[in-house]
Amino acid sequence: MTTSAVSSAALVAAPLSVKESMLDFNYSVKDIEQTVEQFIAEANKVYNQVASVVNPTFEAVFYPFAMIDNMQNTKRNVFYLLTNTSTDKAIRDACEEAGKTFS
Repeated sequence: MTTSAVSSAALVAAPLSVKESMLDFNYSVKDIEQTVEQFIAEANKVYNQVASVVNPTFEAVFYPFAMIDNMQNTKRNVFYLLTNTSTDKAIRDACEEAGKTFS
């Protein structure tokens, strides 16, 4: 990969089936913690790639940030819902902490 462009293709996967595109609400505390850690690592990778861009373009700068923002919002909304609806206090607490991390 050149430093003049971040590959937006790396952030775009093949279209998902209906089953694959459904949100998953079945998380354990460990799953929540791993999801947050994974997101932070992915976001930092994108931020570092964008920081190395020599010729800023929509595809090289804005698009990767938009994709990370969309991923963050989706996970944050799932965790927000679980914070307020889970019958398991440990899940509610883990989701609340995850929400603070995403903020």
